[in-house]
Amino acid sequence: MFIKTNYHTHCTFCDGKNTAEEMAQRGAELGLGVLGFSSHAAWPFGTKWHLQPREYGTYLAEISRLKELYKGKMEILAGFEAEYIRGFALPEKSVYKEFKPDYLIGSVHYIFSENLKGAEVPPYFTVDGSTEELLGGIKNHFGGNAKKAVQTYFAFERDMVQSCDFDIIGHADLIRKRNGGLRFFDENDEWYRRELQETAKAIAQSGKVAEINTGGMSRAGLPSPYPSPYFLSLLKKYDVPLTLNSDSHEVRTLTDFFDAGMKAARDAGYDELWYLSAGSWKSQKIPL
Repeated sequence: MFIKTNYHTHCTFCDGKNTAEEMAQRGAELGLGVLGFSSHAAWPFGTKWHLQPREYGTYLAEISRLKELYKGKMEILAGFEAEYIRGFALPEKSVYKEFKPDYLIGSVHYIFSENLKGAEVPPYFTVDGSTEELLGGIKNHFGGNAKKAVQTYFAFERDMVQSCDFDIIGHADLIRKRNGGLRFFDENDEWYRRELQETAKAIAQSGKVAEINTGGMSRAGLPSPYPSPYFLSLLKKYDVPLTLNSDSHEVRTLTDFFDAGMKAARDAGYDELWYLSAGSWKSQKIPL
């Protein structure tokens, strides 16, 4: 029997729309075997869409309560989607050790130009934010050079996977979230494919698990999950283990496009996915 799991789950402790209890209830209704909560975290800092530092204890207490409530029905795990912002925040187990999370997802949302000095612009910008924020960030930090911005995103991601100790690599090509509408770079260009190749190698060398993330399909209208089909084929080439996640922010999308995610894995040559349960990773065959 295929055990349905999801480790990338947001709730009202960060920028989700439903409470943790509502997400857990929906997970049980959908037949999830394991549900992991992963509030956005940038310890010891926070923004309006992160778990606030004063809320860490409350968050963990609520997830602990739900663990007991669903014991024997559905395994619930307490994790964080921890930010990598160079010089500011790290998805590093030693940073989060006082909270004893069951796992960490490491993600790059923020990029910046390290040559930016004295400019009256925000020091970082998010690659998955609004169109205005993305275009403004490329203009202000990179002089409008979208190629340089994309290369910086993947350079930060490679630094993250090589230097930080965490479990799951979040949405490895998040930079393409707005590319369908803006077309600010060509995913078939040789320079872009080289970035993916180097990033896939770094991920493989790190020994971490990469996620197939269907959130871009359910919330941004992308035609395929993160990573893209070509990126997935590279991960397969280097034998990078995969897990399937929805990056859900509400009950409506908790297992959205899971069939598409499994098909993407099969199309890339995978015949198994990995899942975390009882403190260890296990593999299972992808159902046909």
